Amino acid sequence: MARFTLPQSDPENEHFVLHYNAYREVFSAYSIIEKHYLHFIYGVCAIIGLLGFLMWLVLQISPLPFVIAFVVLLAIPTALDIVSPTHLEITKEGIRFLYSNPLWYHTGPVVQWNSIKRAAFNEDFKRERRTSFFTLTLDTTGDYRHSNLSWTLLPMIKSDGVNEVTLQLLEKGFFQTADRAQFLRSLQKHAPAQSLSTELLVLKAFGKVPTYTALWLDEFSHHRGDDSLTVPDGVYLADGQYQVLNRLGAGGQSVVYEAKMLKPDSLEPCVLKEFVLPSRGGYEISERALDNIQREYALLKSVDNQDIVKAFDLFVEGGRAYLVMERILGANMRTLGFRDDFDKSDVVPLAIQMSDILAYLHSRVPPIVHCDFTPDNLLLTPSKRIKLIDFNIAFSLESNNTKTVAGKHAYIPPEQFRGKPTVQSDIYSFGATLYFLLMGKEPEPITRSVPECDDRLAGIIGRCTEPMESMRYPTIELVKQDLLQLSRE
Repeated sequence: MARFTLPQSDPENEHFVLHYNAYREVFSAYSIIEKHYLHFIYGVCAIIGLLGFLMWLVLQISPLPFVIAFVVLLAIPTALDIVSPTHLEITKEGIRFLYSNPLWYHTGPVVQWNSIKRAAFNEDFKRERRTSFFTLTLDTTGDYRHSNLSWTLLPMIKSDGVNEVTLQLLEKGFFQTADRAQFLRSLQKHAPAQSLSTELLVLKAFGKVPTYTALWLDEFSHHRGDDSLTVPDGVYLADGQYQVLNRLGAGGQSVVYEAKMLKPDSLEPCVLKEFVLPSRGGYEISERALDNIQREYALLKSVDNQDIVKAFDLFVEGGRAYLVMERILGANMRTLGFRDDFDKSDVVPLAIQMSDILAYLHSRVPPIVHCDFTPDNLLLTPSKRIKLIDFNIAFSLESNNTKTVAGKHAYIPPEQFRGKPTVQSDIYSFGATLYFLLMGKEPEPITRSVPECDDRLAGIIGRCTEPMESMRYPTIELVKQDLLQLSRE
């Protein structure tokens, strides 16, 4: 039934009218024209009339070519307005495209929910800036024919074959963040479950929060103790590629599970490091969280050292990202430091191993700064090998950009607090870790830490933890030389 005014949203009946225009970002000038469409029409007509009159009056020539040129220019935004929907009407049955401006209004075709074969969220990196869009692949067989799609949707349609067409909806085509969020919620609720891609499932509502750090703290303070967010034992993930065996622990931004690979080429045990993706704060916040996880995965894949944990895979499922890593059997160095039976004479040989790990990272091109070299992130295996297991805030030293302050305060030097960590920052954390192992307590933050032990070892640790970089060891290789000399005496 034809309607001459836009319908109104009725949330109680799951009926929503959302602002949408695909040319909102593509044609910035046109978006202004669209907002003041009638004024634009009147203004152009007045200009054409005035110039035509002046040309006839002053130059005594026909203004017809000039008038034709302006009419053609006027026709371009008009044509765009005709073929571009201005609103989406969301109901329990589907999505209807609406076309409205001050001069005319008409309703377009309906995309029925049950006609959606695939719904995804995609990104195009071919241009200078990324373009994000929703894609709806429609089944045009049976009662739902290709002819049901109006010719006015042609700019949005990509044919995928005889029985399929795909609609592309620019994410930034939605005028309001609330409209984008409602479209996403409706799509996730009404489209067939099997049609929704993983990327679309993990995409969250739009909005803003004070800071990324505040969002993480809010998420984990509310949900970390909630057993409903714990993956039950025996659950299969990633289409049956991994089976969760049991939860190993939680800390910081992640939960760690022991799991088993079920891939044809591997049945070995592994560890799943789970990150709950932010449910609030908008797509940009979720994207930033995924970027950090992908960066950790990329760093781990780029290194090849027997004393650094190996990363096998990364996947997203159910609003969570999972980093698949090797299973390392061993004791956490923090636990060892608190034990009365920990042999302090082992500290020097363990310190030499730790220095080898940092020397490897710092020798990379560009150097990798770990930024969190602490007892929590070091495991001691039964064969007394040290393994470094966490690269969540590590980064390649490629630029002078200020970094977000992260890490455990008792192990962070002043320059890292200022967001300018260097390879010497890892040396400070290294010294603070040795202090903890010898004293069984945390070092004082931003302090030269000198443990009560052999004077020569105390001197090495004191120089490692000098708050001023100029007073600290410049390289980890020099630290190792002093440790080797001490071990020989």
